[in-house]
Amino acid sequence: MARMDSTGKYDAVVETDSATRLTGSYELCLILAGQNLCTKVRPQGFDTLDVAPLEVKIDSVIETRDTIRTVVDTTQFDSTALKAEGAPKVVTSSAGRTVTIKGKRRPPRIMGQERVSVQVIKQMPGLAEPDVIRAVQALPGVVQSSDFSTKIYVRGSASDQNLVLFDNAVVYSPSHFGGLFGTFLADAVGGLDFYKGGFETKYGNRLASVLQVSSKNGGFDADSGKSLDKWLKGGLRLTVFGGSGFVEGHQGEFSWVYAGRRTWVGEALQAARDAGAENLPNIGYYFYDQQGSAVWGRGGDSIRVSVYQGKDSLTLPPLALEWGNLAVPLNVRKRIQPGLDYKGSLAWSEFEQTFKFSDLVTAINGVKTINTRQELVWDAVAGHQITGGYEYNDFRTRFEFLQPAFGVEQKDNFRTDLHAIYAQDRWVVNPAFTLTGGVRGYYYPETDEIVADPRVSATWRPAPNWKTDLHLGYYHQYITSIRFSSQEQPNEYWYPVVGDLPSTKQSLVAAGVERSDWGPLKLRVTTEGYYKSLKDFLVFYPNQTASQQNEEDKNPDNGISSAQETAKGWAAGGEIAVNKEDGPWTGSISYGLGWSVLRQDPFVNSLGTTKFDATWADWDQRHTFKFATTVNWLGDGENSFWKSRFKRFYLRSTLQANYNSGTPLTGYDGYTSTHLIGQGIDGAQGTGQPVGVEGNTYVGQGFRNQERKPDYFRADLTLLDFGQTAKWRVYYTIINLTDHANVFTISYDTKENPPKKDVTYQFPRLPFFLGAEYEF
Repeated sequence: MARMDSTGKYDAVVETDSATRLTGSYELCLILAGQNLCTKVRPQGFDTLDVAPLEVKIDSVIETRDTIRTVVDTTQFDSTALKAEGAPKVVTSSAGRTVTIKGKRRPPRIMGQERVSVQVIKQMPGLAEPDVIRAVQALPGVVQSSDFSTKIYVRGSASDQNLVLFDNAVVYSPSHFGGLFGTFLADAVGGLDFYKGGFETKYGNRLASVLQVSSKNGGFDADSGKSLDKWLKGGLRLTVFGGSGFVEGHQGEFSWVYAGRRTWVGEALQAARDAGAENLPNIGYYFYDQQGSAVWGRGGDSIRVSVYQGKDSLTLPPLALEWGNLAVPLNVRKRIQPGLDYKGSLAWSEFEQTFKFSDLVTAINGVKTINTRQELVWDAVAGHQITGGYEYNDFRTRFEFLQPAFGVEQKDNFRTDLHAIYAQDRWVVNPAFTLTGGVRGYYYPETDEIVADPRVSATWRPAPNWKTDLHLGYYHQYITSIRFSSQEQPNEYWYPVVGDLPSTKQSLVAAGVERSDWGPLKLRVTTEGYYKSLKDFLVFYPNQTASQQNEEDKNPDNGISSAQETAKGWAAGGEIAVNKEDGPWTGSISYGLGWSVLRQDPFVNSLGTTKFDATWADWDQRHTFKFATTVNWLGDGENSFWKSRFKRFYLRSTLQANYNSGTPLTGYDGYTSTHLIGQGIDGAQGTGQPVGVEGNTYVGQGFRNQERKPDYFRADLTLLDFGQTAKWRVYYTIINLTDHANVFTISYDTKENPPKKDVTYQFPRLPFFLGAEYEF
């Protein structure tokens, strides 16, 4: 049971059954004047379902552990087909109507799409706040590089090839603390849609994936399934590393939500060192962020304005970093007529960062974007849903690299535009077969490039619990990240395609099979495979001969772009995942296998041609294994081992474990003295400095990325997680339960002779993470 909100949507909570979308899998009942008017749902595309006599649009299905929250737009009940005692009735909806939806969960709309609920995010073991980006890292096909990074590497692609959206506004660096924490506040998030390949034509300018973070509708509680008509509801959270709070409300045609967070990471690390964790760094650090959304709606039309803003400050002498994000999207939806909807968005995105190493090096990077998307969705005829639109981006990028001691002052500022049009038809040929085809076209004035990206997907359901998918697609990307070395950077350094730089291209083929409701445990088993072909991938500081590099230095053309070259490559692999989504214990287990290869294109100039060998990409990871389970000890009885004597009280435990094979490493290949015996570090005679001190020793490197770091393993346990749903919660988490020594970096101390190998490690066992929440 649920009530319509002011935007014309019903928030309905229904019991989970099985993953199918065949005829009769839904039943919609409108309770009107004491009567239950029910009808079956007939398939009409993945998004639109014609429910004779009602037209119903399924906007999203957000999966939770034991319920499915289905947001249903029923704002146009234009029908004369309902009959009672032979007399026709016209059924129209208005705010406050109550509906009951009985049915089974729909599977993801397209292959590779994952939906993650806020409830799942909150249950995951973490360092402090519930982490949206860490939840994405836990999905099959997604690789994380270290404990200190929330960057994601999706199916063999680079981290800058992921499009992260907050209510359709781009967020360029969704991380805090150099990647230790993700952005976005779970208390203001309604859910995640993650496309790890094969995404629709309305998304572009990225190659690997799309993460769409949607704001929460204020006044609806997904845990209790209640829609609250009051102006103020909220909550507070305290953890070892920080505190946060949120407020929300819903009244009539308006709803809103706002959340904020502030950390005390530096103080917490000092306390941990005092308690004996001596290998933790001595840093000065804090970050804060705030996130909110307000929406007005009437009769299915809605206007939503949202904001996300975050700021970081990190001091680790002689290193100092500051960075921050700002995203302000405006989204409008208008029902033009039954079967024809307009969706429009206008967004401002901003990312700024400053990196300083003493007074020796300063790097400044910023990107500001104005984005607008205008879209029409037309349920043209039975079985077809046609989408068409236009998207415009205005990119303003800034990059400065300063080395005062060497007289280096590189400053690049660019303003570039990108135009795109797209069209797509989702055709339900019959209840068992769906074909989706479309094309996205680009015009990039900077290089006067006009290109088209065709994409097609097919879904076949040979039986009620079986689904197969196939996708073919082509993709372009016009903004990239500069990589200064094989070591991972805390954030991306964004740079546009300018001058002679080409856009990056990718061809993709992916296929998958899913079996749901399998066996007595009602498991969902999915296996998917992919192959990507990459062209014109930009690399910085490429392999060149000294004479070639000198010639390039004499002829700079477009600032730092002159130091970039191109590469081609490929990625291939697959995943298999098993999920148990109901009962006293739930869980998932997945295995991924992948290869990622790059080969720099031949370097050609007046001095000749240099060819290069293929190497493993920096993010190549052969094997990944992920496991997660939640055990509900106390609860409602149906989905817990024991029934609690107290209403809505729960007690649960969660275990999450990740194993990854090591990422590539350029190994040690001996060392040499840079000066003759008796010379000092400045090359002058008679200084008395011994050979082998820093500055006199050069550590040679072997073939690029030929070696591997040791394998990675980490298990996190939320031992106790108890509370009262939608009221209060207390939890205790242990990070790296087995105290596994995971390598972070390997370097060599040239003050020693011979140079001494130094290894830095990631998290030790951290057994002190406590959190408490209270809602009012």
